[in-house]
Amino acid sequence: MSSFLGVPIKVRGEVYGNLYLTDKIGWSEFNSDDAALVEVLALAAGIAIENTRLHTSRCRPSLSTRTGTVWLETCTTPLFKGCFGVG
Repeated sequence: MSSFLGVPIKVRGEVYGNLYLTDKIGWSEFNSDDAALVEVLALAAGIAIENTRLHTSRCRPSLSTRTGTVWLETCTTPLFKGCFGVG
């Protein structure tokens, strides 16, 4: 491995995982511009992970204790339709 760049992926201020790049093509090592770009990518990944968690928790089935019926929440927001091509 000739070069290495590692950046943490954080969700709610805690490290969720890491993003690693190795062996930069055409250069011997990564520079500060590379680090800044990868930090933005890691930030976006953390936001996407948290959004997925929130979306998943919102779309899970919920139980109505009054009737004993299971109600399935539907995800019909414009964002959901636009991103996933449904509806």
